Amino acid sequence: AALSDGSIGRAVTLHQEEGAKTLNTLLTLFEDAPAWDWISIHQLADNLSKNGMEQAYGNFAMIFEWAAQAFLRGKAAGAHTVPEILRTERLAAIANHYSLEQWIEICEKLKDHFTSIETGNLDKRHGVMGAFAIMGGQK
Repeated sequence: AALSDGSIGRAVTLHQEEGAKTLNTLLTLFEDAPAWDWISIHQLADNLSKNGMEQAYGNFAMIFEWAAQAFLRGKAAGAHTVPEILRTERLAAIANHYSLEQWIEICEKLKDHFTSIETGNLDKRHGVMGAFAIMGGQK
């Protein structure tokens, strides 16, 4: 429900497209931040770049941006504003790793990154790996 930001259509799409599974995968990977498990990230990228996985990739991009924006809001307005599913000790480490200015930059870069992957019809593998590189400060 928190992921849908009040949109019934988005909630239905996430449910139908296994958005919860994508969220759980991302939460697991986020726990390693910023020292990413690149082997698992490459596996995720390979999976999401297969034919027929366009909606799953779209969910990945949406959830990734949603999480980054939630961490940004938490930094700006206090940890109590972060959705409960993101309020764990291990995820607090990534949320606290960056300053407010860095979170703003990360969110802007992620938005530009996912837009360029989509509008340029680029390889979704790069969309996945690039997102983690941006959040890890490597891009």
